[in-house]
Amino acid sequence: MAQGVRLTGEAGRVRRLLEAAERMTATGSYEWDLVGDRLWWSPNMYALLGYDAADIKTPNTTHFFDRVHPQDLGPLRDLIDRTLRDGPTFQHVVRVLRPSGELRVLDARGDFVRTEAGSPIVMYGTVQDITDRCRLETALKAACARATEASTAKSEFLAMMSHELRTPLNVVIGFSEMMSQETFGALGDTRYTECLDAILESSRHLLEIIDTILDLSKIDAQATPTDAAPVDLTRLVRRVVQQLEPDARRGDITLLTDCAADLPSVRGDHRLLAQAFTHLLANAVKFTRAGGKVTVAAWIDRPGGHVCVDVRDTGIGMSAEAIPRALSAFSQVEGSRGRRFQGVGLGLPLAKRTVEKHGGTLTIDSVPGVGTTIAVRFPLQDPADGNAPSDVEPGGVNPDAAALSERTGA
Repeated sequence: MAQGVRLTGEAGRVRRLLEAAERMTATGSYEWDLVGDRLWWSPNMYALLGYDAADIKTPNTTHFFDRVHPQDLGPLRDLIDRTLRDGPTFQHVVRVLRPSGELRVLDARGDFVRTEAGSPIVMYGTVQDITDRCRLETALKAACARATEASTAKSEFLAMMSHELRTPLNVVIGFSEMMSQETFGALGDTRYTECLDAILESSRHLLEIIDTILDLSKIDAQATPTDAAPVDLTRLVRRVVQQLEPDARRGDITLLTDCAADLPSVRGDHRLLAQAFTHLLANAVKFTRAGGKVTVAAWIDRPGGHVCVDVRDTGIGMSAEAIPRALSAFSQVEGSRGRRFQGVGLGLPLAKRTVEKHGGTLTIDSVPGVGTTIAVRFPLQDPADGNAPSDVEPGGVNPDAAALSERTGA
């Protein structure tokens, strides 16, 4: 009698430990009598499937399969049937839908008790909730993909930067050596003027590259522009257009402008904003073929509460997939190999970050072979700030492409 009591106590302790282990590991267990079609679930099995054990006197296979996601039900049934016939065990990941609508991921495993002839008579196994693990794996895969993409982009960027920096440096060094060695004779020879011009142009190009990188770093480090003051967008945009008109003429590109004379001011850093629009317009000119057009339009969208500036071109355009790369600081729409257009590739990222630091947005709409529109939107200032004029009629300055005036002089 004492032995029987002791065994009962041990059995109870083992059962309590098993149930605690299942709760702690989000695991349930089951046993299915295939001959009598009777099913037993451990207490945690009910919880994993979203059932209340008090509502089900005797669980059956329907209770389980009703919870399985419809897309996973067929493969799971096929696997069980195949394992019943051929053995030995099975393991399958399935999704289940609880009554609350919550989707969980379960790792279902099973084994069989068979007769000497090999016929299965009992199926038993475990089901473990691995939802959190799956989410972590998905997040890790995404992070790994992002890291790989960033590493590739930086490698391409460094390869491109090596070319961009070495080319003007070679010019500076080469022509300097020619002058130092007096290759053309005494330094008074007029041919040295060409050497000096090349050195000056290459040095300015190097300085532009370095300034662009430093400005990008400065913008990333600042929460808001430090040299903020009212900026006349009309005057700023027209000045940028005027500076780039010679490049447009050399490329046989028509430059059109329609900037409202009374746009409200934008509070910000004049130099950074001028640099941003210079990059946008220079990109439009660079990627537009001879005979094409580049249009700069600025107007007020009072219903939307924005000051708007669009830079539109009829250039080569880009795919929707290429736009995020064009806006990334360490990426190129074209790889480092086979690039048709020179440049550091930081113009668009710098312009976007500059606009965003000023409270605005920059978006790109582009179609390959048709052209690109870059839309810049700044929040409309409150007239009480003294920066926005009050005599502009709503909608009166919205651009009309048919009415754009062509500018061909510098």
